[in-house]
Amino acid sequence: MKQLQTLSPGESIQFNAGQAGKYLIIREASHSLMLRGDTLRPTEIGRGDTVDITRFDELELFNHQAEPVTVEYQVADIPISTKSQNIDINNSVTISEILTPITVSAVQAEVKTRIQNDTLTVKKLAELYTLQKVDTGYLDLTGDEQSIAGNEERKGLFIQTYQDNDRSVLVQGFIEVVAGGHVLIKSNEAITLEGVAGNGVRIGEFI
Repeated sequence: MKQLQTLSPGESIQFNAGQAGKYLIIREASHSLMLRGDTLRPTEIGRGDTVDITRFDELELFNHQAEPVTVEYQVADIPISTKSQNIDINNSVTISEILTPITVSAVQAEVKTRIQNDTLTVKKLAELYTLQKVDTGYLDLTGDEQSIAGNEERKGLFIQTYQDNDRSVLVQGFIEVVAGGHVLIKSNEAITLEGVAGNGVRIGEFI
């Protein structure tokens, strides 16, 4: 038979385990309790727990909390697996996370709510880009000013000079890129290059 008790702080329930049954089943509990016995180390148990008590004679449920605890328990001859409950004896519900939007169309009774986080923050994820070659990905320099065509979808242009270049390459007329160096230009406009004939660069763009 189910038993419903409210234990004040420091109060306990004692029962003869061997004669009452084989399993102690905690069906409901507003908080955890301590299970103690003659040959049992104090063990904290809570709602939904089932304990084999066949090896013990005297047992007690002890309220070690600083507030009253209401517990519904049962001693039975067979183990009973209780389903996980979302609502406890006090009819309170704890919500830690809402994964999808919810809509409440009607409330039958007054509902008391408490929101711990009063500040909501929205974090924007970093934008991801694809790096791809411009044309063949290579450009041989002629000694004259050359240009890389603009691209409205471009977020940035990556230019890397050949390791074996004889001289530096001038980008946009003022950015000097030494042999084996590189530069990232965040622009979708046309970019000018100037370098020694026979030298070259690798070109890629972020889309």
